[in-house]
Amino acid sequence: MPQNLQVNYAAKHNAVLSLMAELQQAIEDMPCPDDDKLTWANHGDLARVETDLAEILEYLQS
Repeated sequence: MPQNLQVNYAAKHNAVLSLMAELQQAIEDMPCPDDDKLTWANHGDLARVETDLAEILEYLQS
């Protein structure tokens, strides 16, 4: 296996893991279900994230 491929793949792997950690933090920072400031816009945001993540998972599993 070419060394360049391994180096580039490792960088992408680390970048994706970093993005996943940031994503988890961003979701945890969203309003909790019992937050008095919860809005339908928050619901829409979370629904979009759910849809996008489901599509990514489907792509990775295919």
